[in-house]
Amino acid sequence: MDVVVDGPNPIDEMQVGEGALDVQTITTLAPDAQTSWIAIDGSVGQGFVLEYAAKVNGMEGPPLVHSISWGAPESAFPKQY
Repeated sequence: MDVVVDGPNPIDEMQVGEGALDVQTITTLAPDAQTSWIAIDGSVGQGFVLEYAAKVNGMEGPPLVHSISWGAPESAFPKQY
């Protein structure tokens, strides 16, 4: 299983929680599928949702299936998210 990491390495940053569960589930259900971890620094730009959308929109051949894990309850984020 190869997982392509785009952005800060989640292992180095210890940001693995919910996202790691997504990767484990995806790679178990589809072990031969190309899998990417796209990391966004939520402290820069206009928030991680917009930054993620802009990054994926700018990719050549972006992933066709996305699993987005916030790692916190929705109530912890601004309403615009």
